[in-house]
Amino acid sequence: MSFILVSNRLSSQDADETGKFIGTIYFDAYSEVGEANNRTAMEIQRIYFGYNYHYDSKLTAYFKLDIGSPENESAYSLIRRYAYFRNGGLRYKLNKFTFNVGLIDMYMFKTQEKYWGHRYVERSFMDRFRFGPSADIGFNFVFNTKKWIVDGGLYNGEGYKNLQFDNSYRLNVGISRFLGKDFIFRAHLDYNEKFVHRYTLTGFVGYNHNEKWILGAEYNHQANTGFQKDRNMFGYSLYGSWNINSKWQYFARFDMLNSTVLPDESVPWNLATDGSSVITGFQYELHQKVLISLNYRDWYPYAGNLDNQTFLYLNLEVKI
Repeated sequence: MSFILVSNRLSSQDADETGKFIGTIYFDAYSEVGEANNRTAMEIQRIYFGYNYHYDSKLTAYFKLDIGSPENESAYSLIRRYAYFRNGGLRYKLNKFTFNVGLIDMYMFKTQEKYWGHRYVERSFMDRFRFGPSADIGFNFVFNTKKWIVDGGLYNGEGYKNLQFDNSYRLNVGISRFLGKDFIFRAHLDYNEKFVHRYTLTGFVGYNHNEKWILGAEYNHQANTGFQKDRNMFGYSLYGSWNINSKWQYFARFDMLNSTVLPDESVPWNLATDGSSVITGFQYELHQKVLISLNYRDWYPYAGNLDNQTFLYLNLEVKI
């Protein structure tokens, strides 16, 4: 009897209701260049697994698991792996508006990540240097026209790894303007307050010429990092890609991160982390959902007592 009831329920579902599993795997192998005892390793950096359920053309429920290290700063982040929820929410689309609620992606650096286009090789600048989380608990909206995109949200403020233990919330607001079919300009503000106010200002310009040439430039400034007064950090990222043909692509990127000097100090407060980086390489599309990249990357710290680092990487992205 129970089987019949379940069967009847499934067969009576709305014809518009559809579901789809999603997944992504990031694999890499690397070797340090120019060192006598060079570091080498092979890693599964991350696995994303989730499900999207469309009730109809407007309403979608979704979740995504992240199997990886929630804190890449950990000395054990390349050894220990955890499964935790990256997303779990509800999306509603109404004409030019899109609304999300739950554990959801933020729009802080979504546009920059899209123009960089190589998340499986390296995270975008704000994500890489921890200017803010990529997801959080809260709600947001996007208003999208042919020339303008306006987005905003109110979030828990602790990112997707922590719960709320105070009355501090995170406010995001951004605006993007398209000029013609090639250029986009974007400005974004991220703000929250605890002991002191912390805010991040972002400016971005992107160029996309018929998917042949894609260029991006961003500048980011964060005031009172970690809610510590006068501890500011700032930097920019320049990146671009050239689609040589339907399978091969060349890409390059330059990052620079700096921090301010505190009163009565002689060196920047974040000197041990300040530096510049180059990433450059080729990408091959084995399949529409399978990408392979051989690339060079380095890190040149500004602290005189730290060594430069150079690596050769082989990266793989597999999407389901």
